[in-house]
Amino acid sequence: TDRLTVSLSARIDDPDDYAAETTLRAGLAYEIGHGLILSGTWGQGFKTPTISQTLCDFCFSFSPYPVLTPERAQGFDLGLAWRSVDGAAGLRATAYRLEVEDEISFFFDVGAFESYYVNLARTRSTGVEVQGDVTLPGGLALRAAYAWTDAENALTGERLLRLPEHAGTVSLDWSHGPLRAGLTLRGESDQLDVGGMREGFITGRISAGYALSEAAELTLRIENLTDEAYQEVFGYGEPGRTAYLGLRLRY
Repeated sequence: TDRLTVSLSARIDDPDDYAAETTLRAGLAYEIGHGLILSGTWGQGFKTPTISQTLCDFCFSFSPYPVLTPERAQGFDLGLAWRSVDGAAGLRATAYRLEVEDEISFFFDVGAFESYYVNLARTRSTGVEVQGDVTLPGGLALRAAYAWTDAENALTGERLLRLPEHAGTVSLDWSHGPLRAGLTLRGESDQLDVGGMREGFITGRISAGYALSEAAELTLRIENLTDEAYQEVFGYGEPGRTAYLGLRLRY
């Protein structure tokens, strides 16, 4: 209708090595008025082990590797979005819950010197995401996003790997004629990883561009602006301050 949108869908997966699985999904969006939109979705998921997981890359064990089964998931989210009449400002908040049966995770035992993929009987992720943007005078635009995630093994209460509890970005962009520039700050809290705890970090990036013509733009990007020593994944350091000069062509 003019104010309500509802969608329903079904998907059938029939892999060679596993039984066929049917998953369902439903969603709706309702325009409340005054720039407000209420939305929600519910859905199921099905995912077979990847080739890497099946072949057990980077695995080592004195006993046979566990036989993996497909993942099955069910989740929902509820969101409220607002946009000003002139379109210059917007805000959205979304809450969600995701439960997965037989989630595939990498297991590493330092003492026994064994590593392999295993199925976790049941995991649960609960979170809230907030994002907003506003157009400012002078060709400026400000955007920000934040996510809180509580991801755990539903049976043991242990945190899941490589999922920080807090993550966010803030960006300030400027444009005037052929010129554009932007500053982005991104941060993540500590996260559990294979072999240890990866520390949280905050890093910055500057980007700029000058349009030589409608088809060509000279670009400049500086990553890790403060030359921070940080890791995206535990044990794998990221480069220090790095500059990139480029030419972008559009055809």
